[in-house]
Amino acid sequence: MTLLVMFSCSNEEAEIYEVTEEEVYAEFPEMGKDVMILTNEYRSESYDLNTLEFSQEAYDMALAQCIYMADSKKLEHANFSNRASKLASKVDADAVAENIAAYYTSAEDTFVGWTLSEGHNKNLLGDFTHAAVAVISNSKGEYFYTQVFFKKNVSQLASE
Repeated sequence: MTLLVMFSCSNEEAEIYEVTEEEVYAEFPEMGKDVMILTNEYRSESYDLNTLEFSQEAYDMALAQCIYMADSKKLEHANFSNRASKLASKVDADAVAENIAAYYTSAEDTFVGWTLSEGHNKNLLGDFTHAAVAVISNSKGEYFYTQVFFKKNVSQLASE
């Protein structure tokens, strides 16, 4: 199997999610859902593409990446190839991609930023079947976003 790996860089109620020695993070699942809604509307209404199904596995990968970025204070796709390979094996995917962002304060601003970036936009409009978006903030109110996409193996889709 060949795995295609792609990536690109660039106030509601929340539950406390993760506690580290240095930081307490709040998770914003509604903001992530809003980005997914915007993504699916953009894909289907503007480009007549399929909508993306939510994936808990993609969400778990996205959330871990958000926590990594907040902890390390680095906006980077750290160890993406390895993380993508693990996800692809778990969900039987042919392709995995990731968009990341930080410091935007709304789902809309994050989404618009991604549409204005060639690499991010390519992922938004890519040949994928599933996705998820995680959003967290730290005690300073800085937000970290990760959107993970994957394309389920075609033979796997046919058997479902």
